[in-house]
Amino acid sequence: MKGRKQFILIALVFALLVTGCAKSASVSAPYVAMAEEAMAYDYYAEAPTAMAPSGSSNSASYQDKTAETVPEQQEEYGKKIIYNGHMTIRAEDPSEALKSIQIMCENAGGYLSSSYSRHNDSGSTYATATFRIPADKLEQFMADIATVGEQTESNISSDDITQSYYDIEARLNSAKAEEKQLLALYDRCDTIEDVLKVREQLASVREKIESYQATINVWNSQVAYATLELNIREKEKTVVQEKSNLIELWKASDVWEKMKVGVQNSGRFLLNALGAIGIFLAYIIVPVLILGGIGVGLYFLFRPAVRKHRAKVQEKQAKQLAERERRKAERAKKNAASAPEAGPDTENNQDVQEKAET
Repeated sequence: MKGRKQFILIALVFALLVTGCAKSASVSAPYVAMAEEAMAYDYYAEAPTAMAPSGSSNSASYQDKTAETVPEQQEEYGKKIIYNGHMTIRAEDPSEALKSIQIMCENAGGYLSSSYSRHNDSGSTYATATFRIPADKLEQFMADIATVGEQTESNISSDDITQSYYDIEARLNSAKAEEKQLLALYDRCDTIEDVLKVREQLASVREKIESYQATINVWNSQVAYATLELNIREKEKTVVQEKSNLIELWKASDVWEKMKVGVQNSGRFLLNALGAIGIFLAYIIVPVLILGGIGVGLYFLFRPAVRKHRAKVQEKQAKQLAERERRKAERAKKNAASAPEAGPDTENNQDVQEKAET
C-alpha cells in the first residue's frame, strides 16, 4: 500500500512538471483523484457520525458543535465503567481448583489471561491466575468460585471513565471530519506546494485518529470484560491425635519426599562448600604468589653466602676433631710410657680429661 501511494505521488509530481504546473482541472484532476483514492483506500471502515461542510476550511466551529453532543451520547450509550476484582480462597488442591475455575470462566464467556503455580520445599502448593470475565457476570463468577474453596478475601473496585471516554470519542469524530475536509481540499489543489501542505496536514490528522481509536479500543475491552485477580492457597493440614496416644506413623510417600529433600540439601551443601573453598583460594592466590616469589628470590640471593658459611663451620669442626685426635694420641703415648699397666681408674681419668678438653 505504501509503495502504491509513493508511486502515485511521483506520477502526480511528474505530470505536473511536464504540463508546467497548469491549473487546468482537466489535467490535474485524474492524478488528484488517484492520489485521494490511494490515501483514503481502506483506511477506516466506519464513517464519521457527523461531518462538517466539505467546502469549509475552518473546523473550530464544528469541534464546538461536536463537543455539545457529548451529554447526548452519554445518555444514549450509558456510563463507561471498568470493574476489577480481587479474591483469595483456600482449597485442598490448588492446581485442581484452578482447572475447575477455568472451566467455569469459559462457560461464562470469559477466558484465562495468565496463571502461575508454585510448590515450596514443604510440599504445599500456591496458585494465582488472572481472569477476564464479562462485566455483568463478575459477581456471579466470584460467587461460583467461593463454592470451590474457602473464601478468605474478596473485593471489587470500579473506575468511571465516562467523561474521558466520550471526550476522546468526540475528538475522534472531529479528527475524522477534519480528514474529510482535507481530502476535499486536496481535490482542488493546483500546485505541488499545495499538495504537499495538504498531505502533511493529512498525516498529522490521521496520526491523531489512530491514537484516539487505539485508546477507545482499549477502553472498550476493559469496560466489556472485567479483570479478576485470584489467589488460591492450600488448606493447612491438621494432625488428628488418636485416643491411644500412639506415635503417628509416617507414610512411605512422606518418607520418600523427605529423603529426596535431604539428598538435595546435602548436594547443595557440598556445592556451597566447594564454592566457598574456591572463593577463599581466589582471595589468597595473589598474596601467596607474591610472598612465594619474594621467598624464592631471597633464597637464591643468599644461597652463596649460606654455603660459604656452612663450609667454614665444617672446616672448623674438622680441625677441632683432628686436634682432639692428636692430643688423644699424645696422651696415650705418655701414659703408656709412665704406667705400662694402667688400671680402670686411669682410663676413667683419661675419659674425663678428654671430655673436659672437648
